[in-house]
Amino acid sequence: MAQQSSQRKKEGRGTFLAILLVLDSLWIFSGILFLPHKLYMIIFLHQMGIWWDTLLSLIIPPLGIAIVIGIWTWKKIAVYAHFAYLSILFASLIVPIFLAFPENQYGAWMVVFALVILGVWYVAIKPKWHLFT
Repeated sequence: MAQQSSQRKKEGRGTFLAILLVLDSLWIFSGILFLPHKLYMIIFLHQMGIWWDTLLSLIIPPLGIAIVIGIWTWKKIAVYAHFAYLSILFASLIVPIFLAFPENQYGAWMVVFALVILGVWYVAIKPKWHLFT
């Protein structure tokens, strides 16, 4: 344990991973800042019977904060949770687009965007994977 801790200090977090964590934190906190506006939309969507968006809107901010803290403290479970979190988030955006606009290419572009984002995170975490516990 002490050896891995000293190895973490020696290698460091890396600029790319640190920038992604800061950007992810800013994205999560900006979502929290606009929470009053989201609450109005959540109530409206819940009244229309769209329950999954209501559930995601309430779960995403605290889960995102826990994941960023977990990755910052080098926890493997946080990395797994982050990839699951991003996959669920993108699926919740992509499926309605495919349903609403089946004739357009919006959904295909969202799939490409989601894969690029997941790929960027993979490239950032892969070289530092041995430091996670």
